[in-house]
Amino acid sequence: MPGSIKNAVATILFFDITKGDEKLFDNYLILSLLLANKLKKIKAVSEKTFESLLFIDKPTLAQLKKLNKLDDLIKVFDKVVTSDNHEAYFLKLEVWKHISDYSSIIYLDSDCYIKTEKSLDLLFEETSSIKEQIAACNETTWPDMFNTGVFAINKKTALNYKNLVEQAATFNTLYSTGSDEVELYDNLDQGLLNYVFSDSWKNLSYVFNVQVRENFNKSGSDYASPSETYFVARSDSNPNKKDNETPENKSYFDTGYFTYANDISKANRKNKFLNKALIVQFMDKPWESQCMDHVAPEYYSGFTKLKETVTKKNDEDGKITEVKEKTSLKKEEAPLKKEEVPVKKKPLFSFPWSNATNYPTSNTREWR
Repeated sequence: MPGSIKNAVATILFFDITKGDEKLFDNYLILSLLLANKLKKIKAVSEKTFESLLFIDKPTLAQLKKLNKLDDLIKVFDKVVTSDNHEAYFLKLEVWKHISDYSSIIYLDSDCYIKTEKSLDLLFEETSSIKEQIAACNETTWPDMFNTGVFAINKKTALNYKNLVEQAATFNTLYSTGSDEVELYDNLDQGLLNYVFSDSWKNLSYVFNVQVRENFNKSGSDYASPSETYFVARSDSNPNKKDNETPENKSYFDTGYFTYANDISKANRKNKFLNKALIVQFMDKPWESQCMDHVAPEYYSGFTKLKETVTKKNDEDGKITEVKEKTSLKKEEAPLKKEEVPVKKKPLFSFPWSNATNYPTSNTREWR
């Protein structure tokens, strides 16, 4: 390990052999390539040195070899690591297995968009001095838990990998037996990591993981989503405001949190969102909806361009086979053209609670 490399940014790519959904895998492959390309650009201007890591398992490795795509990933990631684990959420645990090689590791799901070049520098800085075992942002739909699409760990405080695996086994046992101890968690990586680190996680500013869905600005409800309200500046009447606090010395992250913004225009909320977000996690994937093209047009255009490149290569690889199949068909057996179905354009951005009532008055697990 070169002495100059102190940090890493990691992601995972997983092929679910139980479902065998190759089309879905291809889409996540493209997202991984898109993220890696973004990391390469950031490395060129970043104040912090870091390596990009991709964790895969053996079935994923086999699928990549089958598609002749492994070399594409090796070219853009600094390291492609094959794990013996065969569960998607266990792949994330590889972060802890490799933390001994780095000062800090930031994990990003491949559907994350790094909005500015300084995003990772700021996140590495936040992580460098944490006393907790993990740093992460609130889960939008359940604010007293953290979302595992973006998190970071520090070598000084990180939980031992062996210990983590043992706790994961305990979690699986409790979940499979229907224990009340884990009833509030899902049985995926987010449930597992919240179970393990419920008492030792640093709550990062929401700007590091803004989780967005459709109809972001069109809820029409008095209860606005955290992604909207977080970016509304604090009121001057806030009792917690410091006497010496001025625009000049106010922290970059000192913004309103779960502030009701009924008196603020939606346009103003949108502008604050666009200005303050550092990392955005798109809950609606680009092949499902391009609802946030006004936030990250290059994210969608990059995905489309990469998809065309990958598809073209796939077409070229199968061109000979396709020609043979076509020439072997008799005229009367020519395949019918698929009827084109018009794609219904989805509206901008909607959160799951948009039409809900009886909103919570505090951050509790009583309402999800």
